[in-house]
Amino acid sequence: MKSTVCKTKSKSCALLAAMTITSALTLCGCASKYSTPALNIYQPDVLTIEAGASVQTVDGIYTAQTRETWHSDKRYRELERKYLNLLEQ
Repeated sequence: MKSTVCKTKSKSCALLAAMTITSALTLCGCASKYSTPALNIYQPDVLTIEAGASVQTVDGIYTAQTRETWHSDKRYRELERKYLNLLEQ
């Protein structure tokens, strides 16, 4: 009786292990339905907009009232770092 129970448990464990491995290998091999965007996105350091120019944003259309200069986040951080370094001197 004991050997029959051990054989049944062993078969169940082996089947469970095989199913787990098969599932893991299948999931790793399938193509993702989500595409990864390119990591090298072009973003100008500085963007100058003339007065009256309209820009489409996610919140709607923005119209510049005066000539404006926008800095990218990277450029802003660089300017901020330079400014803070000057304050420390």
